[in-house]
Amino acid sequence: MPLQPQEILPIEGADAADKLWLRGGFPSSFLAESDRESSLWRAAFIRSYLERDIPQFGVNVPAETIERFWTMLAHTQGSLFNAQRLAQSLGVGWHAV
Repeated sequence: MPLQPQEILPIEGADAADKLWLRGGFPSSFLAESDRESSLWRAAFIRSYLERDIPQFGVNVPAETIERFWTMLAHTQGSLFNAQRLAQSLGVGWHAV
């Protein structure tokens, strides 16, 4: 389970909430010696997830394409979802079901 604010605030103090927000709740990321080490850990975690875990679900899409898709979704957050536009940007076919 990820770290929760109520677990770390009594130990780390009020600044820990900001640290938890920026680094996330994975203990290895939160407890890293520096923000840079935390960022490197998170990047490695995401890469591992994309390269190892996603294919186990039967998704046969290159990890780089899924990472680009995630980034595009993050940048369109809060706006209307346009699957056709995302598909065109990724260079894949799209059709309405």
